[in-house]
Amino acid sequence: MKKFILVLSITLAIVSSAYAQNKQDVYVGGALGIMAVPDGADAGIGLALKAGFGLEGVLQHLAAEVEIQKSIMNPEYGGVDVDILTLAGYAVYNIAIPSSQITLKPKFGVILPNLGDDESVNSRNYGFSSGLDVVLKISNEMNGYVGYTNLGENVNTYNVGVELHF
Repeated sequence: MKKFILVLSITLAIVSSAYAQNKQDVYVGGALGIMAVPDGADAGIGLALKAGFGLEGVLQHLAAEVEIQKSIMNPEYGGVDVDILTLAGYAVYNIAIPSSQITLKPKFGVILPNLGDDESVNSRNYGFSSGLDVVLKISNEMNGYVGYTNLGENVNTYNVGVELHF
């Protein structure tokens, strides 16, 4: 839990610093989704919250994102319900589809996969995570998205959500 609070505090400091400079695209988002596990076990339902900011000064179309995912209805794995709580940091690259309001956002990063359960389906203290969001621009301040994220060894999430840009 101490790692979780530390990473969350650092993330909030970075995002608020970027927002204060008013040079970055800062956004927050939330989604609901299915947490799928292997071997035909019962899937769960999860909530995903994310915050990010553009890194246009580093590389055009690049962003940094932090995402927390929590199971609301725990998935079953190995005959038991597993409480999932993850925290991940991603590098995100925005690929705009020409002549449309759609953007593809592949993401790659590091994840703390087993913050919610000591008997987690993930056996490591950290791991690598990746995913892809398909984003539809609704307005200058709001996007809708559907996404896939691999949360570690055995859990994949399929989310539908919104992003608010500041």
